[in-house]
Amino acid sequence: MKATFDIDASIMRRLHEEAARCGTTVSALVEAGVQHVLDALPAPSEATPADALPPVPTWNSGGFRVDIADRDALCRTMEEPLPSWCGGRELVDIADRDALSRAMEEEEA
Repeated sequence: MKATFDIDASIMRRLHEEAARCGTTVSALVEAGVQHVLDALPAPSEATPADALPPVPTWNSGGFRVDIADRDALCRTMEEPLPSWCGGRELVDIADRDALSRAMEEEEA
């Protein structure tokens, strides 16, 4: 496959010199160099974004209040006031990992 790249003139001179010295082509040297760089990179499965995230915090919630597959029970539960153990506490946005972690640490204390 043909490709066009901008390469510094001093690098091209060195490539031509090395290709002549080795009895090969500039294309073969460039391909070998690119292959060397690619081989040194981690495999895509080794560098997934999920690996960069800290683990999601966990805690014992005391069990389920409702089977979410039971639509009627779920609606009734959503209409009920918060249980006494939630009373007076500020609600936490579960998308805010830091706030969620702080709330769970307070719960354990």
